[in-house]
Amino acid sequence: MRSFRTVGREISSVDSFRLQLAKTRVDIAKVIMKKNPKLAKEKLYMAGETFKEFGRTKEVNFVSMLLSRLLN
Repeated sequence: MRSFRTVGREISSVDSFRLQLAKTRVDIAKVIMKKNPKLAKEKLYMAGETFKEFGRTKEVNFVSMLLSRLLN
């Protein structure tokens, strides 16, 4: 497992960066849901896969709820 050093902070793992990226993808999807639903779906699918990989059921359920809004 690779880790990254930052100035003044503890070492962060790649996994924590991947989770942070997934959360950011969800935030982006929420903003663009109405103007660009296709891109929002892509962002949500990518985030959902990351959350599933890490066993984050609360986040997976939230992503599923947002996807159901887009599909209706």
